Amino acid sequence: MITIKHCKGLQEVYANYDYFIIDIWGVVYDGYEAFPGVIDCLRNLKAHNKAVGFLSNSPRLGAVQKEIFTRLGIPKDCYDFIYCSGDAVVEVVESGEHFAPNADFIYIGDEAKNGPLDQELPGNATDNYAAAQYVLCAGVVDGYQEKMAMALTYNLPMVCSNPDMKVMKKDEVIVCPGSIAKEYEEKGGHVIYIGKPKKYVYDKMFEKHGTKDRNKVLAIGDGLFTDIKGANDYGIDSVLINSGLHHSDLSTKSIEDMLQQNRIYPTYITGAFKW
Repeated sequence: MITIKHCKGLQEVYANYDYFIIDIWGVVYDGYEAFPGVIDCLRNLKAHNKAVGFLSNSPRLGAVQKEIFTRLGIPKDCYDFIYCSGDAVVEVVESGEHFAPNADFIYIGDEAKNGPLDQELPGNATDNYAAAQYVLCAGVVDGYQEKMAMALTYNLPMVCSNPDMKVMKKDEVIVCPGSIAKEYEEKGGHVIYIGKPKKYVYDKMFEKHGTKDRNKVLAIGDGLFTDIKGANDYGIDSVLINSGLHHSDLSTKSIEDMLQQNRIYPTYITGAFKW
């Protein structure tokens, strides 16, 4: 049995690490406001000369998330950079690895939301399935089933810009694009997942910091199958915030049983992102 340490806050473990990769939803804020103690914790990390990078599965650009942080009152001097799945999607599409960089695509998402991802890509959203080369899934919206069915008919690959299955928004569970992607796969479609727990986004976080020493990096998140699995797969230590996404799971079984069952193990467990 793997031993997992419980800690009351980062003050107990920060000294072992130089670089902190931190999730946003469920760790820093609840979709509406920052959690108590978050800014104090970030200030303490920076006061001890620690590098802080935010890594989010949000299908928006880091620049948009930075504006949201400003509105939430999270100062820019509390962190070094933000990297979101939206940034990664733009990079992967522009690389031409999977299809022509300027390929047209079918868009499943909410264009009214702040920083819609479809507008950031070199290709154009279209309703012409015969002309499209892929489907971009950036949100769970009405009518997605019809678009998914048509995309399957034309054998289009799906780019999932947020592998999360769900997130907590205050006390409400919000279904995420990962759920659509899973359904697409189950119906025989091909999905390109971009975001945690995939290696690509961790490579980019290490590139941004400039470090190669994985022993000095700590990932922090509330998602077992994204944040913690991603850290496990990449070979870095991690902290599971157990008051977030999996809080309801813990009411019916012990956290140790849940971790053992899924064979995903954080290095530490704590109740909130605090000092």
